Amino acid sequence: AKYLIAYRGWDDDFDTDFGYSGKLQFLLSLRDPAIADASQSNGFESDNDGSGSTNSPRTSPTWYNVTLIGPAATTSTTFNSLFRNGMHLRRSSQNKIHNALIMGWPQGLLVDGTNTVADMKAGTAAFIKNSIIAGSTTATFKSTDAAFQTEMPTWFTGLGGKTFATTAEVSLIDPFNIAKPNPMPKAGSPVYTGAATPPNDGFFDASAKFIGAFGSTNWAEGWSSLVFTGTDIKEEVNSIVPSKYELSQNYPNPFNPSTTIKFALPKEGLVKLSVFNILGQEVGTLINGFKAAGSYSVEWSASNLSSGMYFYRLETNNNVITKKMVLVK
Repeated sequence: AKYLIAYRGWDDDFDTDFGYSGKLQFLLSLRDPAIADASQSNGFESDNDGSGSTNSPRTSPTWYNVTLIGPAATTSTTFNSLFRNGMHLRRSSQNKIHNALIMGWPQGLLVDGTNTVADMKAGTAAFIKNSIIAGSTTATFKSTDAAFQTEMPTWFTGLGGKTFATTAEVSLIDPFNIAKPNPMPKAGSPVYTGAATPPNDGFFDASAKFIGAFGSTNWAEGWSSLVFTGTDIKEEVNSIVPSKYELSQNYPNPFNPSTTIKFALPKEGLVKLSVFNILGQEVGTLINGFKAAGSYSVEWSASNLSSGMYFYRLETNNNVITKKMVLVK
């Protein structure tokens, strides 16, 4: 699986067990500090099975480019007491983890159980490499094996890992803003150094040489509601069925910074409403998905864009309509 987002979840964000052995890349989880499960909440929870046996098939996923944003923006943040670990690896599971960013969790990494500890120490069937743990409020490393817990800081850094006392040191734009999160890294962020190169095996994107889910490209834009880099969008719909496809002139025009774009769909179907600059580069995706027949109104804020002429385009199954608008600041 690729491009997974867990947003304001309840229990564990990514839970693997009972022989799962898939490949995963580009995963993001963001937690609401107030929401946690009675059974305790983690970013990862991984088991081979309920008893912790070594029965086959073993739970053995391979992960690249994961960001797990916990409830604690700072070490003084108040959050639900049922939050626990960025990663809880236990019950004989064998995870191969690369380029993971764990930040803002009470405990960063918990390695739990004799078999899990043995596999992680051996470093062949299970490991965590080239990863970052930041801003843990209780402990960066925990283990049910006291000797291994003492060794974990050296073990982690020996596998290319880095730790930071605060989440701010990771230098993401605005990762803990639940209403409008932006987990993209700033220039100079430590996520850009020390990453492992994903294998060029037909599944993994080998160009993702960064730690965490994001480098300079926002893969969530255009299909999720987490549009970090562009604009604010508000949509309204009228269910009266129009007679033809229409894309109205935006109003006001010129505008600063917000304008309204209206369009009409006589039939249901896949719809994309996007904005381009004069170079033909897409700078915003307002809508991208299935829409019922009806009339729509989208309020768009271009507060992060510079003055100039822009083009907005409506694409449906059988129609493409383009109009121009002017942003004046």
